[in-house]
Amino acid sequence: MDLSERAREVVRAFRLGEDAQANSSLVLLIDALAAALPHPPLSQQIARILPTLQQILDAQLRSDTLWIADLLEYELLPTLASQ
Repeated sequence: MDLSERAREVVRAFRLGEDAQANSSLVLLIDALAAALPHPPLSQQIARILPTLQQILDAQLRSDTLWIADLLEYELLPTLASQ
């Protein structure tokens, strides 16, 4: 499963109210994202996704699952597609 598919799965689970599944899938997505980032020019890739990841963390602390889904769908997915 590629990163975009993983992100879409998390979005789907959050939108359906399957919070436990969504949170588990979100952890797997972040692990896969960290593993997929190329190591030498890391700063450019991180600079593009770090603000979104910080917003996702903030939303998770507030239990704002719909905002997490929006951030994944409308911010992270387009960034992943452009790389």
